[in-house]
Amino acid sequence: MKTNNHSEIFLATTALEEFWDTTKPLVFLGEWCTRYSRRSCWEPLQGEILKNPWNNEKKIHEAYLYVNEVYEYILPILAKQLNQIHGIDKSNRYWQIILGPWLLYYISTIYDRYTRLKLALDIYPGLTTMVLAPEDFNIPIDTNHFTDLIIDDPYNLQIITRLFQMMGKNFSEKAIFNTPEKHVSMVHYGLKKIAKSLWYWFLDDNANDGVVMQNSYFSRDNEFRLKIKLKSKLAVCNNNVYEIKQCKMNPEMREGLNQITLELSDSFVQVLIQLLPLDLPYCFLERFNELRAEAAGRYKRYTNPKAIFSCNAWYGDEVFKCWVAESAEKGVILLGGQHGGMYGINENMLHEYYELSIVDRFYSWGWQIRGMDEEKIMPMPASKLASSKYIINNIDVKNDILLVVNMWPRYIFRFLPILPHQKVDYLNWQFRFVDALTLETQNSLRIRTYQNDFGWDYRKRWEDTHPEVILEDWKIPFAKRIEKCSLVVCDNSGTTFLESMAINKPTLLYWNPDSNYIRPDAQPYFDELIRVGILYDNPENAAIAVNSIHNNVESWWTDSELQKVRVLFCQQFARTESSGMDIWTDEFNRIINGK
Repeated sequence: MKTNNHSEIFLATTALEEFWDTTKPLVFLGEWCTRYSRRSCWEPLQGEILKNPWNNEKKIHEAYLYVNEVYEYILPILAKQLNQIHGIDKSNRYWQIILGPWLLYYISTIYDRYTRLKLALDIYPGLTTMVLAPEDFNIPIDTNHFTDLIIDDPYNLQIITRLFQMMGKNFSEKAIFNTPEKHVSMVHYGLKKIAKSLWYWFLDDNANDGVVMQNSYFSRDNEFRLKIKLKSKLAVCNNNVYEIKQCKMNPEMREGLNQITLELSDSFVQVLIQLLPLDLPYCFLERFNELRAEAAGRYKRYTNPKAIFSCNAWYGDEVFKCWVAESAEKGVILLGGQHGGMYGINENMLHEYYELSIVDRFYSWGWQIRGMDEEKIMPMPASKLASSKYIINNIDVKNDILLVVNMWPRYIFRFLPILPHQKVDYLNWQFRFVDALTLETQNSLRIRTYQNDFGWDYRKRWEDTHPEVILEDWKIPFAKRIEKCSLVVCDNSGTTFLESMAINKPTLLYWNPDSNYIRPDAQPYFDELIRVGILYDNPENAAIAVNSIHNNVESWWTDSELQKVRVLFCQQFARTESSGMDIWTDEFNRIINGK
């Protein structure tokens, strides 16, 4: 950018180009503005991206901790007000279960955008921009709807518009043409839905003084095994998500949220409190009584359960959350289970923080937190991995090398790796990895892309730079796909590499330690992976290793020292046991018997 006159600066806040003034020098609020597929539009403009406020691990971790502090301060205040609005008297834990996930996502989102806008105004006090017209404003229906909205441009423009208003800044407004669909139904149709309903009808029961499971992550075979052993003391209920309809805003109810007063002088919290009445999803206000009634009807047969177990229904299933919150008020034990990777491994794990805050007992895949009550986090065989097949000596079905990649939204709504400013480097590491492979190894490579592109134009990037590389989708389940390859390569610390290593599939890892923040208690286990040549901290060394083992994967993978390290690692982070279902049966019996 060639001008030093900050009064000329135009701030492009999203990738919606109709909201850019290209006659002025441009500053982009974040990497999300510059879509790869639209580079012919924005590259000639020679705009620059605003300095990133989260440019190191310390700042990201501080932001994560601050969000949690704000959440813990706001939640009881909001709970008190919602009790008054709805004419009920529920505990803070009740409301934590009901709206905790949305509130944590929302605070993270607002704090990121607020911080960036403050930074932009500090650097360019005379900047101008274009904001969204009020007629295009949208209130989320529920938590799932919010997460659908927050990963795309229009709703982020709405948030930015309101933040500027709170900061006393008024800019020209514009409406959006071709506004996207506001809510995507999560209802499943057809024969699969019917078969699923019949299955859960078969496994259902009243679970009197027993355990009710929903979204357990056990396979159907293992759900059946548990049912046979626990009989009427176990109910496995259907996880069809109730579709909440859009409705009209109730100004009187929302005015009740405007009555909140704060003793804290924190400027961000003051802004947040003003935004809450405008953005709180319908399901927590206008549709809340409907949700409670639906929960009472759907779960009415479970009149006296001892415990409720789930791995991830705590987030988007609003009816389930209502029932769980009501049950917890009556003393029902809440049991949580780990549903994927990063738990116990990565710093800034928002989901881990939240789940530990609401459940009475949490079943990890092997790890514990130093200093925390052993009854709170209990290592168990991973329910998700309990049906995985151990496949040593079944290595060379095919010579494919499968690189399994991940994808994250362009917009921050959690301070969790990988953040938008790290995404381009993440993609470039993949290109560097491929470039360092020999031609023979490249010919065996297949890349399993993520199911959601989030606007990163992933396939287009590969077509433009490496058209010879074969990209695959998710049509074949991961467990089936890896049966047909000789080596799995993972470039992130998510769930996939744990699944692969747990079944003893040859697995090689590489990632950037500057963006995959491993917590100190977990680091020694990863140091061991580095020592035996499973994990690498740059793509070139990983590629050299793949080149050297490509034609003799089995010899490398069955090395006794490597296998010793793998077993110890999996015992800590991806535990499986041949008697896993017996262990789970014993644990549920212990809960049922009050031990």
